[in-house]
Parts: sequence; structure tokens; C-alpha cells
Amino acid sequence: MEEKMQTAGGSCCVRDKAPFFVGLLGFLLIAWVFLTAVDKLGLGVASMFSKRSITVTGSANRQQANQLATFNASVSSKNADKAKAVSEVNQKSEKLIADLKTFGIDAKDLKTQSLSIYQDQQPYWEDGVQKYKNTDWNATISVDITLRDVSRASDLTDLLAKAETSNIWGPNYSLAEEEPEKTALLKQAFDNAKAKAEGLAGGMGLRVGKVISVIEGSEYSPVYPMRDMGMGAGGGGMEPGTSSVSTSLTVTFELR
Repeated sequence: MEEKMQTAGGSCCVRDKAPFFVGLLGFLLIAWVFLTAVDKLGLGVASMFSKRSITVTGSANRQQANQLATFNASVSSKNADKAKAVSEVNQKSEKLIADLKTFGIDAKDLKTQSLSIYQDQQPYWEDGVQKYKNTDWNATISVDITLRDVSRASDLTDLLAKAETSNIWGPNYSLAEEEPEKTALLKQAFDNAKAKAEGLAGGMGLRVGKVISVIEGSEYSPVYPMRDMGMGAGGGGMEPGTSSVSTSLTVTFELR
């Protein structure tokens, strides 16, 4: 009699727990369906629970000869008459631009950067007090110049030195934007990142899977050699040097 009661009691216990197990199974099934759906939508919630990943940075760099030289030249005029000062500086600017075009500079590589007009003030003393009186008008026009044949930088410097210029800056050397070379550099950086990831994953007994994310970064550093900056020298004496271009990619890979 006692044995039957224990058996009956045991059956009663199992029956009491059955709804709990059914509910737990239902919850797990709903959670699995939800996470699978979210993962397919690309929201990444399921990935936090089911995917392992590794993040590495790959880099690539190259030294390349500079392809552009930029100059800035300004012309000025001084006159007691404001209108005459402006007229004179415009004439000088027009002649300078015409000479640059004759030299071979394309119109798209010439840009009038600024026009400045101001009046001088001369100090004087009157009854022990320093005062100022207006005198001549000054007018200045600045022109930006891009030279695409860097081998002619010295010749262009010579031309600017002989023209009616008041100030000259340059040459400043740089690279031209070339998309195919940038693409090749990015590929090298990605290959470098993948090699690092595979090495690390192999050490853990895992394999690299698909790419999860990529973040790009790049750096440009001009390298200038010593060069002769003497005005009016002509011919050689200026070297364009090279620029170091570095690109990096931070890549996150799935681990399998």
C-alpha cells in the first residue's frame, strides 16, 4: 500500500512539472525563430550569440615620384589714385596669366586667388601728438599655378622671377590623384589584414570566414630632397622628390 502511494505521489510530481518543461521548450523555440529572423535581416543581434570574430589592421605603402608642382605668384601696384592702382594691377595680372599660358600652363590650372586693396598711412607729429595721414593706394592680385610637368619647375621659377611679380611661393610638390593606384594599394592592405587574421586564427585552431566589416584610413607624407631655390637660374636645380602614401584597413572577419 505504501509503495503504491509513493508511486502515485511520484506520478503526481512529474505531472506537476510537465507544464513548466513545455513552457520552457516553447520559449526556446520562439527565441530561436526570432534570432534566426533577425540574423537574416542583417541586424546583427544573433551574431552576438552565435558568431566569433577577429579584428585586425592591414597596411600598405609606396614611394612615388611627385607629379605636380604648385606655385603662387602675386603682382602689385601703388598709386595715389585708387582707380589707377587697380587698373595697373589688373594689367599686370592679365600679362602674367598670358605669359603663363604661353609657357604651357592650361587655363584650368590658373586661379586668381585674391585681390587686396588698401591705403598706406603715414605717421606724423602735430603738437606732440602722433597722427596719421592717408597716402598711396596699394592693389595686389595673387594667382595660384599648377604645373603638371614637374621637370619644368625651374623654368617656370625663372619666368616668374623675371615677370613683374612682387612675391613668389613654390614649388610645392605633390602627387596627382590616380584611382587605379589607390585601388591596388587598398588590395595590398586587405591582403595584409587577411594574412594576419589567418595566422592568428590558425594558432587557435580556427579558420577565417567571411568579412564582417572594413574601415579605411590613409596617410600622405611628402618627402622633399634638398634643391636649389635660386631665382632666375633656369634649367635644372630643382628635384620634385617623392611622396610616401600609406593606406590601412581595419577588417573584422568571422571565425569558423
